[in-house]
Amino acid sequence: AVHSSGICGVDIMREKDGKVKVIECNSNPNLEGIETVTSVNVAKKIIEFVEKSISSKQKDSQNQTQSFAQTT
Repeated sequence: AVHSSGICGVDIMREKDGKVKVIECNSNPNLEGIETVTSVNVAKKIIEFVEKSISSKQKDSQNQTQSFAQTT
């Protein structure tokens, strides 16, 4: 499943035979349960991921502009 924001919650279940089954994908995931169980601030991790993604895209765009400028 792809969401336009690039972020979604995916509910999964492991079956007795070890296979993983996707139950549903949520465009607006509820993080309370996973944060309670893992003691990880998932919202903070998502923000860090988005910031890195934006920074990476900006660097790629700058590199493409510089490459284009050098060839003209």
